[in-house]
Amino acid sequence: MLIGNEETLDVAAAEQDILEAGDALLRKHERVGAVLLECTNMAPYARALRDRLGLPVYDIYSFMLWFHAGLAPRDFGHPGSAARPWRD
Repeated sequence: MLIGNEETLDVAAAEQDILEAGDALLRKHERVGAVLLECTNMAPYARALRDRLGLPVYDIYSFMLWFHAGLAPRDFGHPGSAARPWRD
């Protein structure tokens, strides 16, 4: 929606659209095991969709968190972070 020269988004309506699309997906394909949100604009609604459908929901944000975790794994302390010859 445009108001003046500013674009606005009805967040509640956007969420409802995504939830309804999820419901329709499961009505049509009852064996769906997970949902992939391909549009970056959908990431803020992933939790609502997961809560609604009871299925894992993946998006670009969750992918980047997973990817980054491989580049910089969490340090859980000893013994995993103990001094090693290959560490600086």
